[in-house]
Amino acid sequence: ADKEKEWKRYSFNKDRWWGDFSHDLPEQADMFGDNPWALGPFTKHPGNPVLAPTPGAWDQGRYGGGVHNGAVLLKGGKFYYVYRGERPIDVERPGGIDYICDIGVAVSDDGVHFTKDTAHSPFFRKGEDRKYSYEDVNIARWGDTYYMFCNQWLWGEQNDPRVNGTFLATSKDLLNWEKVGIVFPKAKRIHRNAVVLQNPQNEAVKVGGKFVMYINDQLIAYSNDMVHWESRDNPNRWPGGEGCFALTDHDLRR
Repeated sequence: ADKEKEWKRYSFNKDRWWGDFSHDLPEQADMFGDNPWALGPFTKHPGNPVLAPTPGAWDQGRYGGGVHNGAVLLKGGKFYYVYRGERPIDVERPGGIDYICDIGVAVSDDGVHFTKDTAHSPFFRKGEDRKYSYEDVNIARWGDTYYMFCNQWLWGEQNDPRVNGTFLATSKDLLNWEKVGIVFPKAKRIHRNAVVLQNPQNEAVKVGGKFVMYINDQLIAYSNDMVHWESRDNPNRWPGGEGCFALTDHDLRR
């Protein structure tokens, strides 16, 4: 009964919520309504869900759900859905959090029918790294390398920027990933839900000669090489809650 009550508290209701902002909060009123930059409208595909939890596996989910926060990329004529899988926590950690996540991949020929790649998934929770939760995927390509930015969390110590927040891994094929580590280990506060500015082909694009990263809580970061980033406060607001994204017009001749 308590679990059901908790689930209903967090479940989405379009009459109450926009993203994870409530319509009832007066300070968010200016973020609602029609926006000329918004894409859509969208119609739900009749084949949904295109990906679902696998009972007993690393992405078995909770409350009947638990595959989400993914990035879809087109490579070699196939769709690669790099996604977050959730399960009840399987390691002893303080803090009272009862779930833990990892990242895996599913592949499709048509963008609708996906097959999970169990040979390579999950990517990160191995050995000593089983204690971490990996969540909220964003991927951009630069040259022949894919850069995955996700969130790494150490439950019970999630306010420590040295081991929590934006985490980077790289890959040549979207299947085998090499860990780079926490992107902002010296930050004064957690940097999470990073999104790199990119074009419709998922190529990272530069503005003023630098790559650009949007981060939750009005942070923005810049890089010369997609690996080393410097962040700063951004006084401008953008709509969104747990995560953000950016769209840009771009000119490949620049």
